[in-house]
Amino acid sequence: EGSPDAAARPPIAAVLPAVEALFQFVHDHCVVDLPEVKTPFGRKLWEFVARKLLFNFECSSENAIADLLQFEVKMRQLGLIKECDRDMWKNAEDKKAAALYERHLEALDELRNILLQDISTLVPVADETEPGCITEAHREMLLKGQKFKEIPPHLARQMSQSIRQDPNSFKLPEMKVSPGAKKLVELLRRVGAEVVQACAAGEQKVAGVASQTARYLLDLFIMLRPFVADMRMNPRLAGIFHTDILYVAHMIDLMP
Repeated sequence: EGSPDAAARPPIAAVLPAVEALFQFVHDHCVVDLPEVKTPFGRKLWEFVARKLLFNFECSSENAIADLLQFEVKMRQLGLIKECDRDMWKNAEDKKAAALYERHLEALDELRNILLQDISTLVPVADETEPGCITEAHREMLLKGQKFKEIPPHLARQMSQSIRQDPNSFKLPEMKVSPGAKKLVELLRRVGAEVVQACAAGEQKVAGVASQTARYLLDLFIMLRPFVADMRMNPRLAGIFHTDILYVAHMIDLMP
């Protein structure tokens, strides 16, 4: 019996409320409130339902994956399945990781194409215009009355004090960089956000794929950027490369 064509499958969201209601009914009326009875019964029902859902409904979109994971969390909260019964979670996370891997291959190809282009045209950057820089972050924290929450308290105090004493502390100076360096930072920022989001959701495989992509992006930049032009014959190109490295290092320091 072959799997239905993915394009012809109805979305998983169309049936999850009914399935959730079924499990809730089983929990409330059909199973005694004893873990040694409830969990084995729930596991048998869970295995059957999970296979049918994954086989007959569209589960590969990001919304579908999010719905599946939320549904599984609710079932664990009811005590019908254990943390180790993660068939649906694993399947959904595998699909999400595979889709993320494909998107990241496209990002690597995009960066490679830009790095191989001529660097005669430079891109201006500055702390005031770059996303994630101190100017933007500090402005947001002042407006919202927040502090450096994700930094150890002693370092947060030092950073706050340094910024108050010298507004230019930790700021990116105005400079011009190559399009490849600009694209690298843009991709690293996006991939870094995916790592943070995946770790917060407990999606270790997805976080691993994103983290690996960040390393690949840096490796690609290191391998190709120095050899785009002969810097030994043109001091200007060597200066641009030096500025690129300063820019990339500064922006990586400010990433999560």
